[in-house]
Amino acid sequence: MSTKTKFLLKQFNKSYSTSFLKQSKNSLLNNNNTNGKVNQQLINEDDLSKNIIKLEKISKRNISSTGHQQDIKHGNDTLNNYWKDVRNKFISVFLPKGYPNSVSDNYLNYCKWQAAQYIAGSFSGVLSMQALLYAAGITSNTITVAMLGGALAWIIKDGLGQLGGILFASKVNTNFDADPKYWRLRGEYALIASALLEILSPLSGAKWFILQASIANIGKNISCFAAGATRAAMNQSFAKSDNLADVTAKATSQTLASSLIGTGLGITFSSLFSLTTYSFATIFPVFCALSFIQLYSLYKAVSCVRLRVLNKQRFFILCSKYLESNGATVLTPTEVSKLEKFVITSFEKFQNIIINPSIDKLAPLVTENDMDSLSKERYLVKESGNKIYILFTTEATTLHVMRAMFLSTCLLNNVELSKGDAINQLNGHVDTFINAIENNGWAVNHDFVEEKTHMRLQIEKEENL
Repeated sequence: MSTKTKFLLKQFNKSYSTSFLKQSKNSLLNNNNTNGKVNQQLINEDDLSKNIIKLEKISKRNISSTGHQQDIKHGNDTLNNYWKDVRNKFISVFLPKGYPNSVSDNYLNYCKWQAAQYIAGSFSGVLSMQALLYAAGITSNTITVAMLGGALAWIIKDGLGQLGGILFASKVNTNFDADPKYWRLRGEYALIASALLEILSPLSGAKWFILQASIANIGKNISCFAAGATRAAMNQSFAKSDNLADVTAKATSQTLASSLIGTGLGITFSSLFSLTTYSFATIFPVFCALSFIQLYSLYKAVSCVRLRVLNKQRFFILCSKYLESNGATVLTPTEVSKLEKFVITSFEKFQNIIINPSIDKLAPLVTENDMDSLSKERYLVKESGNKIYILFTTEATTLHVMRAMFLSTCLLNNVELSKGDAINQLNGHVDTFINAIENNGWAVNHDFVEEKTHMRLQIEKEENL
């Protein structure tokens, strides 16, 4: 309570006390005058002084109580302001500028599960590293020569691992953009398998160390490539205000912070067991629990991602629902994200559509008229059993890809197009479909339907002499 406030209260109490004294005197005098008896003994200055002292005590007690309440309120306000500052600082460090308006509404859930996955992964990584050091012969009792041998083996396994990662990246190529959820999860499988190999390495003996550690490191590099290559597509799905760079920067901060927490937990746990007393029976159950948390958290995280660009599966889901409803139902990216599969996709119906197969495999099905159609339309769709084959020429655009996929989806779902000029009918349906999905939030200017664009056919036109 301020000094000014206390002074005014004190003045008020004095004024109130003086007023009470005067009123008491007047009341007593009036009563005595009315009765015709003025008894000065009733006007006892000592008694009135005692009353004044009592009033002052009560007033001081009220002032003290009020001041205490004011202090508590001020303390609560200070604490609330402190936590508000901490929260704002946390948001500025780990979340994009303008959050939550600058990102999609599923962003925070993605971050939570991603953080849990990184914490579990870093924790598990510390345990597997401890096992690998033990297998390499680097313990607290080792001599310098053994440590140098372990360091050399370490360099060899790192080099082989990086080479394997490069080969993996060149093999997958643009599939990271087409199916980021699928490949992000596959990368995590590789990471957990690698950690398991490292956990098992002490049981295999030193002679298998380089082979086992190199294979494990290949898996780690595959996981690193998969996480890095798919990050851009996922971050793009969250950016609403052309703030991809900000979203990416904050994702890096979240990853580092989560990894630091996981590493700290792993070091705390592993410090309970020295390298000379490595216990597989103790570490393996903990590793299994962490691996489950790691995979489940990542699954929940990528489930939050809503991709707007069409790949083969998303196109098939979107087009199938559109055909089933005779054009009345156009799914949004959010609705399709709930329907698409990315854990096991081998047995899904859309896998019956095979794009740009080997020409040798398709040659028995292709006629001369088909080649003419391919040259004119820039794509060819052929049905054989329960499989649909699509060939594209090098001149095919996104529009041609969508036409071919639309026709293939019709064939797989046994949907017949209207009679008449088949090509014109198909083109009209596809144009209507494209307009409908574009209005519902889908990107139609490019696609990732093809996995083998390098297998497109080059059609050479014959020159008339």
